[in-house]
Amino acid sequence: MKSRIKDILKKDIKLSLIIGISISLTYYYAFYQFHQDKLKTFVAYLIFGSILGYLISTVSELVHYLLSEKFHKYQKSLLLHIIVEFFLSAFIFTTTSYSFQVIFSGYIAFDYVFFISIGVGIMSVLVFLGYYSREQQEKALRLEKENKKLAVMKERNRIARELHDSVSQNLFGLNLQLNTLKEIVEDDGKEVTDIIEESKKMVEEVQTEMRLMIYELRPDNLQNKEFFVAIEDLVKLYEKRYKIDISTYLKGDEGILNDKEQLVIYRIIQESLSNIVKHAEADKAELNLIIDKDNKIELKIKDYGQGFKLKEVKNKEDSYGLETMKERLKGISGNLNIDTEPDKGTEVKVIIAKN
Repeated sequence: MKSRIKDILKKDIKLSLIIGISISLTYYYAFYQFHQDKLKTFVAYLIFGSILGYLISTVSELVHYLLSEKFHKYQKSLLLHIIVEFFLSAFIFTTTSYSFQVIFSGYIAFDYVFFISIGVGIMSVLVFLGYYSREQQEKALRLEKENKKLAVMKERNRIARELHDSVSQNLFGLNLQLNTLKEIVEDDGKEVTDIIEESKKMVEEVQTEMRLMIYELRPDNLQNKEFFVAIEDLVKLYEKRYKIDISTYLKGDEGILNDKEQLVIYRIIQESLSNIVKHAEADKAELNLIIDKDNKIELKIKDYGQGFKLKEVKNKEDSYGLETMKERLKGISGNLNIDTEPDKGTEVKVIIAKN
C-alpha cells in the first residue's frame, strides 16, 4: 500500500499543474477588471493554480484508492465516485482559495468562491468521467486481447492433445509392428528387410518432428517457475530426449525481464534447439544467456553440426525458423544475427537492449 501511495503522489504532476493553472487563469480573467495590481495577482494565481491542480488530482486519486481498498461497494459504484469527486474538488478549491485570501489579501477577489467551487466540482466530475471512459475502453481492449490469447492457448493445447493421443500413438504402434515384421522376414527376404528398415527410419523422423511440435504447442508454464530454472529444464529435456550435450551458462538478474521478454527469449531458445535436432546433426551445443547491469540481454546458441549456406535458404520456408525468430524479436526491440558455414556449425546471436 505504501508503494502505491508513493506512486500516486508522484504521478502526472505536469498534467495536474496544467489543469490547476487552467482553472485559476479562468478565474483570473473572469475577474480581470477587478484586479488592482494585475501582475502580482497573475503571479498569485499561477501559484494558486499549481497548488490547486496538484491537490485536486492527487488527493482525489488517493481518496479513491483508499476507499476502493476499504469499501467493496465504492469500487463498483460510479455514482459514489462522482459524488466524492464533486464534493472533494469543491472542498479543496474552497479551502485553498480562502487560504490564499489570507495570504494575498487585497490581490485576489474571493466574493464568489462558493459558486466557483461548485463549478470546479462539476468540471472535476467531467474530467473524471473522461478519464473513466478512457479507462473502461482500455480495460475492454485488454480484456479482449486476453480472451484472444486464452482462446489461442486453448486451441494449441487441444491440437497438442490430439497430436499426442492420435497421431503420435499411431506412429508408435506402427513402429512396433515394423519391428515385429522385420524379425519375421529377416531370414527370408533381404529386400523386404531393407524396405522395413527404411520405413522405420521415416517413422522415427516423423516421431521426432511430432514430439517437437507437441512441445512447442504446449511448453512449460513460465509463470510457475523462475526463468533460468525453466530454461535449464528445457535444456535437460533436449539433452535427455535427443542425446545432445548442451553446455549452459546463465548469468544476470532475470527479474528485470517482463513476461513478454521471457516468453520471446524462451521461444527462441526452444526454436534454436529444435532446429539443431532437425537440421544440424550435432551432438554438442552451447547456450549462453547474459543479462548485464545496463539491462542489455545477450543470447548465444551455438552448435557444432553441419551448418549451411545462409543465402541459399534465406527465402525458403524451412530456414532454421529465422523469420519466426525475427518476428518474435520485433515486439521487444531485439536483433538477430546468424553466423554459419557448411561443416562449421551455426551460431544464433540475439541482442536485446532494454530502455
